[in-house]
Amino acid sequence: MLFEAVPDGVMRRSVVGTFAPQREWIAVLRPKRPLPPNGQGLTVAHYAEARYGRAYSYRGALASRLPIVGGAVDGSVFCSQVIAQAFHDYGLDLVPGKLPAQVYPGMLFHSPELTDVTEDCIRKLGSVTDTDAYTQVIGTAAHELPGTEMQMNREVFEALQKELGKDLPARVYSLTDLGAWLAQEYTTEAAQRSDAKILGILETEGMFSWYDAFSEKVRRDAAVLEFVADAAEKISGGPWPTEMEAFLAEVTAMSEHGESRVDARRNTAQDYNTLAEKTGFKTFARLRDEYQRQYEDACRIHDAQARLLKALRQRKAEESA
Repeated sequence: MLFEAVPDGVMRRSVVGTFAPQREWIAVLRPKRPLPPNGQGLTVAHYAEARYGRAYSYRGALASRLPIVGGAVDGSVFCSQVIAQAFHDYGLDLVPGKLPAQVYPGMLFHSPELTDVTEDCIRKLGSVTDTDAYTQVIGTAAHELPGTEMQMNREVFEALQKELGKDLPARVYSLTDLGAWLAQEYTTEAAQRSDAKILGILETEGMFSWYDAFSEKVRRDAAVLEFVADAAEKISGGPWPTEMEAFLAEVTAMSEHGESRVDARRNTAQDYNTLAEKTGFKTFARLRDEYQRQYEDACRIHDAQARLLKALRQRKAEESA
């Protein structure tokens, strides 16, 4: 996954669906040395994730080059600040002598901690010369929902700010921060007053209906995969088509990532269940139920992928025998 701050907000998207129309528009930098978990057992990614869902700061981006403008004071962040802040919190300053909010993108090219690995990490694709790979990348980008999800998250959070008013601490800048506040200060009157209001806003602002639509799409995808798996299990005899080799490779890659998706949703559902039991908050119980459903949907997808993969491998083995 790629973690970034863009005008829609701080979000994640698939690396597979990440591309630039021109070679000059993309560069990849990587730490020069391995960065294992720090003294707190956390990686750079953990610190980056802490800013998931925050708003993008045009003011902060401008202030990084023109300090006279003055930076953001509302918790919003800009692209290179997220990167510099995550490494700084981990314990490594990418640009010595500069605060994360003062680091603009061009500075990262001169960081003593980073090296340019662009040529090792990108591939040039043509719509004609590399039709299959090109179509996959464009298709992945078109089907991803990080932008629309982040817009929904920001709208929900802004509605919550209005509803909760002074009960919402000033340090809460996103839904992620909101969840952390409820989990940590659930015994306070402000948090207890806010629980029902938060759940109401999540419902009325369409957050759960958005997840319903997403779940419906996942289930349609699962049904298609199950149909293909059924067909593959019934095929026997005949030559092994050359194009099936590429299909087998694609299904293998899908299946490998599927297990991690299943684990992620199960773990999230369990985390929310723990919070619901600890706090008694209905918001956490509702989120637990949502992620339990997503876990069940992910299991269905993964099981269908596993069946399809097994059938394809068996068919290939028969051809080779």
